[in-house]
Amino acid sequence: MTSGERSRQAAGPGEPKRIARRGMALVAKSVWLSALAAVLLIALFIGVFPTRAFLDQREAITIAEADLAATREEIAVLEVRIGEFNDRVSVARIARERFSLVYADEELFRLTTRPSEALSLPAGWMWPGFERLVRG
Repeated sequence: MTSGERSRQAAGPGEPKRIARRGMALVAKSVWLSALAAVLLIALFIGVFPTRAFLDQREAITIAEADLAATREEIAVLEVRIGEFNDRVSVARIARERFSLVYADEELFRLTTRPSEALSLPAGWMWPGFERLVRG
């Protein structure tokens, strides 16, 4: 008898059942591990990816709030300027400065030449710094 035959005889008739049970236990463990991995993947998709989107949206909200605050400040400044237009003196000042408007009894004079070109001093002018002062 060989050693392989002795081990088969020593193992007895219940040995294949024990091997089958070990195989079933191994299959059951792998099924449980696969189920656990699937649950972890589902938790990852449910928990992690929406969290990233939430943080991105939070950053976008912060930027939008900063833009809103800047716009509100600009509106406040413009409302103050609108208040200036309710005053007749301010309206008259703006009309004179921007549009060169005058009252009915006033005359408007416009200079069409530059002062530096209009000035011509005689050759022997006694104040030499005057020309530089006027022409700049």
